[in-house]
Amino acid sequence: MVSDIILNEEKYKLLKKERETYRLLIKERADIFLKEAEECNLKLLPYKTGFFLTIPTGNLTDKVAEILERENIYTVVLDEGIRIAVCSVPKKKITGLAERIKKAVGEASK
Repeated sequence: MVSDIILNEEKYKLLKKERETYRLLIKERADIFLKEAEECNLKLLPYKTGFFLTIPTGNLTDKVAEILERENIYTVVLDEGIRIAVCSVPKKKITGLAERIKKAVGEASK
């Protein structure tokens, strides 16, 4: 199937167009999150591109993840941080997410 697409000029153009559409969508979601994270002072690891944004949470990671799960916000839990999959969260749910995570980190630190 992959060979069929790559060897067919028209199909390959469509593939590249679709891939670019999704790349821009992920960038748009990440830009929303990054802007809002800056506005609410949520610390992030540097992000340039990709499917995930990483928030360092240190020894509060498990508590933060638990608080977020109670709000139906599911993350990838790392040793000292959490990851948000901007590739799978709709734009309407990205809006306000940084503030909710910041609140969870604050609650976990009490």
